[in-house]
Amino acid sequence: MKKLRPKSGFTLVELLIYISLVSIFVSGAISFMLNVLSTREKVYQQQTVEQNARAAIARIAYEIRRANNIQGISSDELTLNNESSNTIISLISGRIQITTGGTGPYYLTSNQINVLSPPDAPKPLFTNLSTTNKNSKNILVSVTASNIPSFYGTRYKALITSNQSTEINGQFNAARMLLMNASGALLSNDNRQITNTTLQNSGSTDITISNITISWTGGVAASRLTSVTINGSNAWTGSAASGTAIPINNGIIRASNPAVSIIFNFNNSMAGAVFNIIYTMTDSSTKNTTISFN
Repeated sequence: MKKLRPKSGFTLVELLIYISLVSIFVSGAISFMLNVLSTREKVYQQQTVEQNARAAIARIAYEIRRANNIQGISSDELTLNNESSNTIISLISGRIQITTGGTGPYYLTSNQINVLSPPDAPKPLFTNLSTTNKNSKNILVSVTASNIPSFYGTRYKALITSNQSTEINGQFNAARMLLMNASGALLSNDNRQITNTTLQNSGSTDITISNITISWTGGVAASRLTSVTINGSNAWTGSAASGTAIPINNGIIRASNPAVSIIFNFNNSMAGAVFNIIYTMTDSSTKNTTISFN
């Protein structure tokens, strides 16, 4: 008589446990993969928007730096003056475009993103930060951009804001063309005359000094400025106290000419005095220099 051996296999309980463990593992793996794909999609969308915004700002900053002047500026359009033509950068229908050198327009942002304006953006595309005295012409460029979910068939929203302030480097005003050299300044004529100072025009067009304001500390009390001579010609004669703006005649500084002398005469000794001289040009831009004899 043969003995019956028990057959090996899974009981129903064991089978259910195994199925549960496999289900948990598969569900975890699927969830992990979905999270990886979701994160990858979010990063891709964010990078696309960020790269577009940075590329646009970099090109706009380049155009601002090489410009000679600001021809016109509004919240969504900037016109820059160059030597031979104008460059126009504008925001139209959610895309930034540029026209330069008589060609264009060309898009600076792709059709994959949308550039926003207030109130959907915290700042306009262009903000004029130029100083009131025209000595600095600075433009803030702010690009707020988002992806276009329907373009990719994605539900993820990517939104960034990039800002950059850029100054025009060209000689956009007369004061930037004016070079002053007072390194060898001397007091002569019984310390009543400032000599050995020069002015020069570094630009390609003539510039004109409209007025000069000279302030000082030290010297004989109640001293007054009595005359100014530029390039050997009388530019002003009178009696002015410290801090008085005096109108200048014959204040033209020719382009591409050698440096010209400027001489200040006083009625008393100015030994030990410190002078601050502000030159105001006909375009209202200013430049100043300090001369110390103390």
